[in-house]
Amino acid sequence: MDFPKLELHHVGIACKSIMEEENFFLPLGYIREGEIFTDPIQKVRGLFMTQGTTRMELLEPISIDSPINTFIQREIKMCHQAFFCQDLLKTTNFFWEQGAYIVVQPVTNLAFNGRKVSFLKLKNKMLIELIESPR
Repeated sequence: MDFPKLELHHVGIACKSIMEEENFFLPLGYIREGEIFTDPIQKVRGLFMTQGTTRMELLEPISIDSPINTFIQREIKMCHQAFFCQDLLKTTNFFWEQGAYIVVQPVTNLAFNGRKVSFLKLKNKMLIELIESPR
């Protein structure tokens, strides 16, 4: 089977407050990569932090119906893994054909300069984000 080429970009971390959560990552050697952004489509505020080649995305809800609230209510910190892919539609379809559930169809994302992303829940219940790779 030919698997799509993926490159890990970040791990999403659900939190009630980015400012409070950042204080736990700073002593671990993480530093800010950019400023806090707001994504009204995904109903979150986010902040990327890096430590070497590892990148975390701290995510807090901006509304009651934000999908991040589900993770916070269940006390689940790691909410997704995100990967760059060359062909977003082809890669989304590959995982769908493997039994993944498409949570969010490809949609424009402000955190990635307008590139499209999709979210899928794999058969093992893991949530992944696919990000259209910069060309």
